[in-house]
Amino acid sequence: MTETTLDPNRVVASFDSASVLHAATVAALEQRAFPNLGSSTIKGVGVRAAGQLPWPILRQIYTRIGGAEGINPDDLGRVNLAAVAARFADAYPHRQYPAVFIGASNGALTHLAAALQVPWLPQTVLIPVHRLGDPQRPDQALDFGRRVAPGLLTANPDVGLHQMHDSAQDELMTSRMTYFRTKWLDLPEAYAHFLGTYLAPGAPVFLVNDQSRWPVVRVGERHVFQSGGRGGLTPEQYLALPHTPQADDDAPEAEWERLRIRSLNYAKPIFGGWLA
Repeated sequence: MTETTLDPNRVVASFDSASVLHAATVAALEQRAFPNLGSSTIKGVGVRAAGQLPWPILRQIYTRIGGAEGINPDDLGRVNLAAVAARFADAYPHRQYPAVFIGASNGALTHLAAALQVPWLPQTVLIPVHRLGDPQRPDQALDFGRRVAPGLLTANPDVGLHQMHDSAQDELMTSRMTYFRTKWLDLPEAYAHFLGTYLAPGAPVFLVNDQSRWPVVRVGERHVFQSGGRGGLTPEQYLALPHTPQADDDAPEAEWERLRIRSLNYAKPIFGGWLA
C-alpha cells in the first residue's frame, strides 16, 4: 500500500451490511461475543441514550455522525479495493477450513457460517462518498456520481460500481453522502490466496447469490445508478417519484445480490462442490 492509498479501514462504511456481517462471522470463528454490532461499549451506551432524545435532535445527530464517514470525492482515485479484500481475508484465524462462502450478504448465512465455523468473504462493499444534497433529487445524485466515479473505476479495474440513492429509507444519510456500492468482478488476489492457503483439500466453495434484480440507469460499462433499494417501496414506486431518472436497464440489486465472478482461479484446482 503506497502512501497515497487510503487506509482500507477508512474506505468501507462502518454501517455497511457486508462489513458488519463479516465482522460478526470473524467473531464467531474466534469464539468471542459480538455486542453492539462490533462497536465499543461506550458507543453502544451512547446510542441507547441518544434514543431517548426528541426526534428532531436525534435526527440531526444521526445525520451528522453518519455523514461524517463519507470520504472526499477527490480521494476516490486513492481507494484500493484490493487492500480492502486483503483486510477481509486476513481478519480470519489462520487455520484450515472445511468450506468457505463467497458472495452476497445475508444475515441467515452469517448464522450458518458461525455454526459451521467457516468463513464468509463478501463481494459487495459500501463506500460512502461525501456529498451535500437534496435527498429527494436522485437526478442530482446521478450527475454527481457520473462526475466523480471515473477516479474510483480507473484505480480499481476489477470492480463494478452500483451507485444507490434511496430517498425513502436513507433520507438522512443521502443528504450528506452518496452510496457507492462496489462489487468485485474477479476473485480478489487476497481471496485467492486465502483459499489456496487455508481451504482444506477438496473442500467446497459455496457461491452465495440472492438473485435480486433492480431497474437501473446504465452510466458506463462498469457503472449503474439505482433509485431505491429492497425493503422499502417497490421499484415502480421509486421510479414514479419526482426527479427520479428513468431506468434503461436492469442489474443485480446494489446491496444484496452477487454478480457473476468472471474468474475463480486460485492455487488449488480441486473443488468439493458448488452452490450457485
